[in-house]
Amino acid sequence: RYVQTGGDKQFTKRAARAGHKPALLGAEEALRRTKEELEQRVAERTRDLRELANHLGFVDKALQGREFLVGNSLTGADIQMSFVAEAARDLRVQYPA
Repeated sequence: RYVQTGGDKQFTKRAARAGHKPALLGAEEALRRTKEELEQRVAERTRDLRELANHLGFVDKALQGREFLVGNSLTGADIQMSFVAEAARDLRVQYPA
């Protein structure tokens, strides 16, 4: 929601959601902060995906020459890892890292 003051459009809802004091922000300042927040989120997601790829690479190496995680038959561990592998596929994680 925009608030008109002196011909300069400013808005407060996004600032309040971002944890800023509910002071009016100029449009340029609001855009700068939004850009910084998006850049931070992208950096965090990139780190998370790299970490996931690293873990999947470890599991991939541990499974070399084996068909199952534990023992010689399907166990709960294999089933649980199937969910992780499916999520990684959906996120298009490239591994091994």
